[in-house]
Amino acid sequence: MFISRSYDHTVKVWGVRVMNLGSVMEFDHGKPVEDVIYLPSGGLVATAGGNSVKIWDIPGGGKLLCTMESHNKTVTSICVGKIGKESGEEAQQYRILSVALDGYMKVFDYAKFKITRSFDEVFESSNVCWVLA
Repeated sequence: MFISRSYDHTVKVWGVRVMNLGSVMEFDHGKPVEDVIYLPSGGLVATAGGNSVKIWDIPGGGKLLCTMESHNKTVTSICVGKIGKESGEEAQQYRILSVALDGYMKVFDYAKFKITRSFDEVFESSNVCWVLA
């Protein structure tokens, strides 16, 4: 499967094994969609658009699980990365980073549906990525 996003507010899920030309699922973010990513769980997708990041359940038929609205301007980019140690209690914890035109970068724990960090020293940026050091 692959996903696409559009400024018409839609996110579409496409099945590479489906023989028709249409998408297999479609959902409405509510604002023009700037970015979309698969999450490591395998069944969740995150979308960014307007001042929000949304988490969707693909196996659940595209059900909206969570909306994070902590930015004051358009969220332009999101990415996901692993934090913590390789083993133990902190292993395999993932976070979503989001940046917006308000100059903030937010760190979102999507397992607990909450913001864990907010950085206001970030330049206005259109992209964010997770770098392992």
